[in-house]
Amino acid sequence: MATRLKDIAEALNISISTVSYALNGGPRSVPDEVRDRVRTVAHDMGYRPNRLARSLAAGKTMTLGVVPVVSCDDFIANPYFQDCFAGVVSQAKSLDFDVLLYTHDALNLFRLGDVIMDGRVDGLIFLAPFKELSVLDRVRDEGIPFSLISGAHHGSAPAFRCDNAGGMLRAFEHLVGLGHKRIAHFCGDVTMIDGSERLDGFLASAEAFGVDVPRNWITCGAFATSRGHACAMELLSHPDRPSAIICASDEIAVGVYRAAQELGIVIPDELSVIGFDDSKAALLATPQLTSVRQPLEDMGRSATRAVTDIIAGRDVTGLVFATDLVIRQSTARPKEVIL
Repeated sequence: MATRLKDIAEALNISISTVSYALNGGPRSVPDEVRDRVRTVAHDMGYRPNRLARSLAAGKTMTLGVVPVVSCDDFIANPYFQDCFAGVVSQAKSLDFDVLLYTHDALNLFRLGDVIMDGRVDGLIFLAPFKELSVLDRVRDEGIPFSLISGAHHGSAPAFRCDNAGGMLRAFEHLVGLGHKRIAHFCGDVTMIDGSERLDGFLASAEAFGVDVPRNWITCGAFATSRGHACAMELLSHPDRPSAIICASDEIAVGVYRAAQELGIVIPDELSVIGFDDSKAALLATPQLTSVRQPLEDMGRSATRAVTDIIAGRDVTGLVFATDLVIRQSTARPKEVIL
C-alpha cells in the first residue's frame, strides 16, 4: 500500500510535485489527462492523503471551531445547543469542513483565548456569547474569521439571532387573548443578548397591553431547569401568585413544570406556562409546552455559511430570524375568567 507521493510519482515516472498538484487541485494546474492518471494510480495503490500535511502546505485546516459560551456545566445536553450544533454540523459537512467543539470554560478567557488561537481551525462560531466577552476582541485582532449565534454584531463579524422582542409579544398577546392579567416572567441570563432582549420584550409587551407586573414576578436569572424550579417553588408557594408564566427558555419552563407538580398545581388548569426555543423539551413535556419557536438549526447553518464566506474573502451580513408561537396544551383560560 502506498503511503507516499513518491510511490505514485515513480509508478508514473513524473515528479512528486506534479502528483501533489494533481491530487490537491493546485496550486499549479496540470493537464486533465495527467490528473486523471495520477488519481487512478493513487486509488489503485490505496493511497490515502495525509490531511494534516495537506493543511500545513495549503495553510488551511478545513476545520471550523464551535465555542459554546453557555453558563452551565452540562451544555452538551442542552436542547438549545443540540439544535444549533446540528445546523452547524450539517452545513459544515456540505461544505467539506470538519467541526471541532471547544469545551474549555468560556469564563476563563485567558485560557480560552490561547486554546482557540492555536491554529487548529480556519474560523470560529461563537454560540450564545455574553454581551461583554473580551476574547472576541482578541480573535478579531488576530484576524481569525468568526460569526456568532444568538449574539450581537461584533465589529464586522456577523451575528445570527432571533426576533426576541417579537417572540415575547406573541406570547404575551396569546395569554392576554385567553384572559390572563396576572403574568410573570422567568428571565434568562441578562448578560446574554437573548436574556436581556427577552426581558425587555416582556416589559414592553406588559406596557403595551396595560398589564401591571409586580417586581417579584420577574425572577429566575439563568437559562437552567434548576433555576426555574427554585424560583417557581418560591413564587408559586404564595397564595397571591400569577395565573401564567412566560419563560425565557424551554429549560426554565421544565423547571416550572417540576415545581408545579410538587406543589399540586395543575397545568394548564391552574397555571399557564409558555417557553421559548420550541426545542425537543417542549414536545417531551406533559402537557406539551406552548413555546416561542426560533429556527435554531437554520441559525446554525447560516452562521456556518457566513464564516466560510469570510474565509473565502466574501462579504457577509448577519440576520435576525422571525419567531412563531407554537400553541400546545400548556396554556388555557384562567380560572377567574372561566368562572
